[in-house]
Amino acid sequence: MQNLYSDDFHVDIDYEPKINDVNYWKQYQIVHAHRSIGTQYEECPKIIKSLKSLGIVVIIDLDDYWLPTKEHPIHSLIVQHKIHEKIIANLKEASWVTTTTELFADEIKKINKNVIVFPNAINPNENQFKEKTLDSKKIRVGWLGGSSHLHDIELLSGFVQKIGDEINQNIQYVICGFDLRGTVTEINAQTKEERKRDIRPDETVWVKYEKIFTDNYNIIPNDYKKFLLEYKIKNIFHKKSYLIYVFGQNLLHHTLQIIVSLIFHYLQ
Repeated sequence: MQNLYSDDFHVDIDYEPKINDVNYWKQYQIVHAHRSIGTQYEECPKIIKSLKSLGIVVIIDLDDYWLPTKEHPIHSLIVQHKIHEKIIANLKEASWVTTTTELFADEIKKINKNVIVFPNAINPNENQFKEKTLDSKKIRVGWLGGSSHLHDIELLSGFVQKIGDEINQNIQYVICGFDLRGTVTEINAQTKEERKRDIRPDETVWVKYEKIFTDNYNIIPNDYKKFLLEYKIKNIFHKKSYLIYVFGQNLLHHTLQIIVSLIFHYLQ
């Protein structure tokens, strides 16, 4: 907004707003936040009411459905902490809500009638979208996505074997976004106590993706299988040659979009 309309807008991006400082808020006419203002979701409705009483327009942005289905890795955590209910409470109090699709807008309007759609888009001038596709003798087929899409990718289970050796010899599969960072939150079923720890290599979703794209390592030579599975012994992952993990898409000739029909995906 500031870049396009500098005479009308000045924008501050503050990741740690002074929640309880009235004078801090009084310098703004609009407050635009994603899901919640601050990290304490339960306090957000009060904050929104306070800001509106000062004449400030409060906009809550939301691009994901507030209650992911049980297939999503953080479903249990959201339900236990009632985060979905807290997000809905924020939407009810907001002056306006912004989202990315008309379908999701229709769902949000059941809670708050004031919804504006900003369609999903990319900036083609960003460097990541200007990289030239690298040449290859093989056809590269890739998938771009995060760790929450295992349930979607499982639709591909067995597909590598079905298309046969002749085709597979001419294909290189590319998985974009390989990442071993993160933690696992374990919830005690009886006490509901939570415990966080670093994720183990064998627990990462990328191992599961790897098994799907190699037909559980059956379509690669044994020596390469041993190379890929060294993480079980050395707790490390190697750079792949059959499976390439990248953060961009300049290696791809074709991309896969594999989506299970769930409300979380449908509204996106």
